[in-house]
Amino acid sequence: MVLERSRKVVDINARDDDEFTPLFYAVMGGKADFISWLLSVDEVEADLKSSKFKSYTPVHIAAMMGNVVGILPFIESDKADLDIEDSWGQTPLEKAARGGYVEIVKALVESDRVCVNSPARTPLTHAAGKGRVEVVKFLLGTGKVNANEANKFGETPLNNALYSGTADTARCLLDSGQVDASLSVEGFLGKTPLERALQNFGLHDSITELILDRMEAIGISTEARTHAWEVCQQLPYAGVYNFYEIHT
Repeated sequence: MVLERSRKVVDINARDDDEFTPLFYAVMGGKADFISWLLSVDEVEADLKSSKFKSYTPVHIAAMMGNVVGILPFIESDKADLDIEDSWGQTPLEKAARGGYVEIVKALVESDRVCVNSPARTPLTHAAGKGRVEVVKFLLGTGKVNANEANKFGETPLNNALYSGTADTARCLLDSGQVDASLSVEGFLGKTPLERALQNFGLHDSITELILDRMEAIGISTEARTHAWEVCQQLPYAGVYNFYEIHT
């Protein structure tokens, strides 16, 4: 077999100028059979990173491309670290959640080889902020996620959805009944979910009304709504917003 002969005369982990190996290119080309064959070779290093591309591994690339066929060989093999972080501290699961690739998210979560509650950033927070409703629904339904887990900026999934103005994921989180503990949490720049909703949707929007209803149901005072509305008219320094947007 040509592949078997070639492995004896070439460096199967050889890198090009972008620090990509043959495994990277097999992933980018969606060649599942070739990926599986490479992973079966003892000498192949599945977790090599490209320092020129944010320390991505082949698994990161597969997750970012939304290529479920390309990621399955890694799940079926025990060779790759499915929970490995890139230079941003993000895992393949977080990349897939951010991109809205629900089939990849399902495959990774069901492998039981990934952490769904990262202390720095969570897949649910990424999905909520990007409006990835199907990913949010799936993660909430697993029973494995802490829907009130804050990222390193203090943003819960609910706060991140409201910060981004993604009404569908905010509603999905609120309807789940799993984010009541987030209703009084101040996120990035000290904003509560109510203040975020007032700022991005207005006083009479259904999202704002849903938050007020949930706050009343669990005994959180809403008497300060007028004050919150006034506070939200004072837009914070735009550069700080830009910093947060870039780093999440």
